[in-house]
Amino acid sequence: MLPSWLDGRTATEFGKQIASDIRLLMPLEQGAKAPKNPAKRLQKLARIVERTSAQSAQHRFNFYQKAKFANALRWSLKDNGYTPDFIEEVVALILARM
Repeated sequence: MLPSWLDGRTATEFGKQIASDIRLLMPLEQGAKAPKNPAKRLQKLARIVERTSAQSAQHRFNFYQKAKFANALRWSLKDNGYTPDFIEEVVALILARM
């Protein structure tokens, strides 16, 4: 049995949940369609960051668990097809608020 400070299962699931929320609120733009309104996309991202900040206050992850969260979020977004630049910006924004 792992000590509670080394258990990263909750953080990993939380990272996957946030990646799923991002995928639903900010789907990838397919084809040659005109890009959506950037201000609207920024508002959606701000809502996700705020919700993540509020939820992370309840969980109170330690350093190791934050790393597990960031890794799960990063790989889930990568698996969904987001660009590396977008992934790094989102992860940095969210981690700064945790």
